[in-house]
Amino acid sequence: MFIGEDSLSGMLEQAPLSNSFLFISYNETGAAADARWMRDQLAGTARALRLPPSRTDTFFRRAHFATVPVSRVYGWLPAALEELQHKQKVAKVRIGERQAMSGRLDAWFGWYPMGSGGGEARVALAGTDCGWVAAPGADLAGAAALVTLTKLPNTLLPAPCSYIKLMKAAATAGATALVMLAPPGLGPAPANCTGGGPPSPINSETRCDSNAGGPAQAGLFVTMLPEKIGSEMAQALADGTAVNVDFSDLMTPCCLLAGIDAQRRLFQGGWLKMPTLMHVVWAAQNQVCCPRALAVVRPAEPAWKLPVFNNTPFVGIPGAVATITVPSSMASVSRLELDFTLGCPGRTDDSCPLWDHTIQSFVCCPDAFGSTAHCDPCPSTANARRRRKLQAALRDWRGGDGLSGGDRPAGFGLSGDGALKCGRELGRWVSPFKRGGGRWLTDASGKLPLLVPGRTCSVTFTSAPWAGTWTATLTLRLSSRPAQGPPSQGPPPGRPTSLLPLPCGSAGGVPYAGGAWNSTYNQRWPPYMFVTPAGVRRVVVDALISGHGSDDLGCGKFCASTHVFEVNGKAVSLTVGPRAGSYYGCADEVLQGGVPNEHGTWTLGRGNWCNGRDVKSWTPDITPFLKPAGRINSLAYKGLLGGRPPHADEAGGSCVPPPLVPPVVAGLPLLGSALDLGSGGAAFLQRCRKQHGDAFTLRLLGQRMTFLYAPATLQYYFNALDSELTFAPAVQQFTHRVFGLPPQQFYSRHIVMLQTLRHALVPASLPPHAATALRLLLARLRSWPSAGQLELGGALKGLVFSASVGSLFGERFLQRCLGEKGNRPASGSAGAGEQPGSVGAGAGASAAAAAALCPLAATFFEFEEGFELSASPVPHIFQPRFLRARRRLLAALRAGRQAGEFEGTVVGQLTQACGLPERYVPNMLLAVLWASLANAVPASFWTLGFLLLPENRRHLEAVRREVQDAAAAAAAAGAAAAAEPGGGGGDGAGSRQEGAQQEESGEHLLSEAQQRGLLALAVDRRSHAAAAVDEALRLRSFSIDVRIAAADCVLPCDEDGVSGPGVFVKKGDVVAISPYASHLDPRFYQQAPGAYNPNREGMRLGRSTAMHGAVVGVGGVPGFSFGGARYRCPGRHFAEAELSLLLALLVLLYDWQLLPGEHDSSGSGNGSHGSGVGSSSRGSGAHCRAAAAPGDPGGLLAPPDLRKLVGIKVPAGPCWAQATRRSVLC
Repeated sequence: MFIGEDSLSGMLEQAPLSNSFLFISYNETGAAADARWMRDQLAGTARALRLPPSRTDTFFRRAHFATVPVSRVYGWLPAALEELQHKQKVAKVRIGERQAMSGRLDAWFGWYPMGSGGGEARVALAGTDCGWVAAPGADLAGAAALVTLTKLPNTLLPAPCSYIKLMKAAATAGATALVMLAPPGLGPAPANCTGGGPPSPINSETRCDSNAGGPAQAGLFVTMLPEKIGSEMAQALADGTAVNVDFSDLMTPCCLLAGIDAQRRLFQGGWLKMPTLMHVVWAAQNQVCCPRALAVVRPAEPAWKLPVFNNTPFVGIPGAVATITVPSSMASVSRLELDFTLGCPGRTDDSCPLWDHTIQSFVCCPDAFGSTAHCDPCPSTANARRRRKLQAALRDWRGGDGLSGGDRPAGFGLSGDGALKCGRELGRWVSPFKRGGGRWLTDASGKLPLLVPGRTCSVTFTSAPWAGTWTATLTLRLSSRPAQGPPSQGPPPGRPTSLLPLPCGSAGGVPYAGGAWNSTYNQRWPPYMFVTPAGVRRVVVDALISGHGSDDLGCGKFCASTHVFEVNGKAVSLTVGPRAGSYYGCADEVLQGGVPNEHGTWTLGRGNWCNGRDVKSWTPDITPFLKPAGRINSLAYKGLLGGRPPHADEAGGSCVPPPLVPPVVAGLPLLGSALDLGSGGAAFLQRCRKQHGDAFTLRLLGQRMTFLYAPATLQYYFNALDSELTFAPAVQQFTHRVFGLPPQQFYSRHIVMLQTLRHALVPASLPPHAATALRLLLARLRSWPSAGQLELGGALKGLVFSASVGSLFGERFLQRCLGEKGNRPASGSAGAGEQPGSVGAGAGASAAAAAALCPLAATFFEFEEGFELSASPVPHIFQPRFLRARRRLLAALRAGRQAGEFEGTVVGQLTQACGLPERYVPNMLLAVLWASLANAVPASFWTLGFLLLPENRRHLEAVRREVQDAAAAAAAAGAAAAAEPGGGGGDGAGSRQEGAQQEESGEHLLSEAQQRGLLALAVDRRSHAAAAVDEALRLRSFSIDVRIAAADCVLPCDEDGVSGPGVFVKKGDVVAISPYASHLDPRFYQQAPGAYNPNREGMRLGRSTAMHGAVVGVGGVPGFSFGGARYRCPGRHFAEAELSLLLALLVLLYDWQLLPGEHDSSGSGNGSHGSGVGSSSRGSGAHCRAAAAPGDPGGLLAPPDLRKLVGIKVPAGPCWAQATRRSVLC
């Protein structure tokens, strides 16, 4: 909860600021340390997110961290928490005579919900990873098979070592349980399956389910234990000590949320099903939503309140029946609202029924003769039609693959007792899963004609017969408030006057009733003919539509379906279903009345319903489509899946067949567009987009590559499951050719690499890394001249190399890179590429030394120069410089590894977690070296370069003032501390004099106090420096990001992400996006996207920039610069802090003046390999560039090299600047 980036950022970004939060520990001896750690984790993330200060300040005023444990809190709180106990899943371990207990994490319950370990069992050591699968050496029959992991198993079925492979092997060997031990440095993860068939949000694919069938039938229990307890068990078994384990549930006051509502009453916040603080956010949002809903339950007068039920228990059909007397005069009534509260029999959520199921209310009013013969019989509920075993002690009664429609629910047939009358459906809800507390105000104005004035009518509540008992409190509210829905032409009527049932062709006068969602669905609904009444003012269709059940396509619960009513050939439509790529569709509905933190997969979006919500009526206005009074109209209905009739009875994938196929760009035979893309890069892609629109396909040496640009498509691109668009296969050939890392080694470890780096570089861990980078940057800057002309690209290389390598790979390895003293450029001698007549050398430093690179750094940039060509099909034999550079880098990394220089570093942690064979460790380290340098160098150039443009002087001054203030404030604080008794004099007057002498000699550039100020600023994502970094990244981002289509599928291209025809991509095609182009698209950035503006608003993706509304990791000013979702760049926070720190140093220590319109007259300088040295022979009048580029309207900077597709754009030529040292020591 307090480690995950998404968890912490979600809490900070989405928690309602009207709520207060108390974080308290059960740790009897370390509660204060726990409190500080929790606050530090949140504070570090807040700085990284650059949230508005008003929000951050308000949040931390309302976030309280207890420094004492629960047991020492005064008052009622400990007793209340003790009462709200919950079952915590634990493993009780007996090692010889010693007893131990640990938490455990079972397999993902949505796929393999085996919830009981079956009592105590002996433990047998099976082996490590999948190495034991072929021939288990231990006797596993009747034992719990213990498997040690060096990396997390794969979730994909075809993977060499997947969870399902381990499960099958354990079941085949007769084991009662599979107990996996979390890999070193990682926490437990749930076993899961995500491949091999059409995906749904809960991984209920056919092949995954069928593969789990064998272990499930054998009763195999699957769990993972933390590394600490697991290593003790494995060691004991290796020593011959008997180990037994018992999987049980322990009643503890954990895994629950509790709070105090606005009426000062204690409430339960629900169940913690995932390790995320979003559970806290959702509970708080529910407390904001419910009072807001109650505030509008005050209809305008005149109004009637008709109480129907008051905490009345109900279950089954009929569950509860009551009678009401409808007022005789209802001429002024135009709105009917259902105020419904669903409760549980007891005081706590433990008393609430299991599962989510439909709850419906019906009304039946007698005719003028008192007869109810015209009322429809009571139906069975949608959830009672079919039940499906969920491989557990309890059964999940899911219902068939159907949709509920019209005025009746899906597939309702006549009950066994034909005399039992319910009438027409008045309202529909879905119960929360094992939670109470739901209250909803539902507009049912379209059903007002069901209430006959002056009659005594019956209201019936029904639920699934197998469900437990709920309690209902229902009040009908009649008012003159305008009904919800689309406005009609002309003034609205006082109230609906009649309701015409639209009959089903196969059931006579029974209205549209939904049914099985398959190829015969639309055959049930013949056109309905009706005459336009005289004097009619408005006609609407009133429909309740919800999709239930789940077939191979996830329909009707987990697929997006479209429902169309055609009136005289004119259509109105409604698309229902989960938003593309979102696992949080229903979690996002909490503020609209959803009950949060339920059991089960409650967060997933569904077919127009959510657990713990009312189902909203759809009331499209069809008045404009009617023929004149007295004429006959035709009304037809149909349901569509992806723009086509549903075909759920046919085998199919997760996506519908292709409605739109992107055009293929014409190219050369065999080569296709390979030469055009190689020579033109982003410029060629822009020409193709201008000609073909938001989707087109290139042929590149036999490979198809489809480029996508529509916002909804890009959102889906990042959120798509690996069974649709997969990442690793798209880049594994790339990593093999460039870094020499074989696909079979990379593919299975990629997620572990990302998780390890993301954990090692979370915002809270940045200060020590930033301190190392600052120390190394200052050491490098001491070789810079007091004044001189520098080529920016070349001068920044050495700075970035030292900071990145020293911070991530360790200072011992950096010293190896720098080499022996004799190999370093001497301060008084010419460096590599220095020309005679260099200006500005001072204080023992030269301009040449500023740009001189150590041998290994020069080797790296030679490797980077050949990077993109090496990834192409061009044989490496034609790239000798690249091969030579790679060999040197791998040799240095191998030597550093053998010398133990990476121990205790970030890459050391990565090496330990990945478990790569030793021969490939240098190749992986080379990939990390490239990732840490290749983008940081050009990013630092553009960050400083943009600020040096004349039109951006105000932004430069804002950054400089901020840096000066931070340094000065820290120095003042240090001086004040030194002035206190016993404070020492390190920052006092004496030290200021000493500091001035040190600066004159070049020994020190900043005092220690000033350095502390810069470090605090570097990790603050709200700073002007951070904003300048983000805007530079946006304007010079990479041109291509790729996935591979794992199946034929259709990607959404419309605004809402679910309707519209979509774009077809073929299995095996490369699917690509261009962040560089998207960052200049006004659909993403509405404020002059081609202009430089560090203060601009962030990217808009889809309709939201919230964490779960769009894509995790995408948004803000940088947009797509760091990727998104689970494959986003793991080092983002470190990179942003490093660039901010470098910028702060350069603007604090130097005054800068860009030297436009000039370059090295010899032509030898360029942006990639410039010497960084001014020359007396420099020419004047030869421009760095010929035309303006985004962010540089005057064309004063070197242009971005648009041929470079991978990574941040590099400058296409040299750019020179005058740098003059400033005095800053105080």
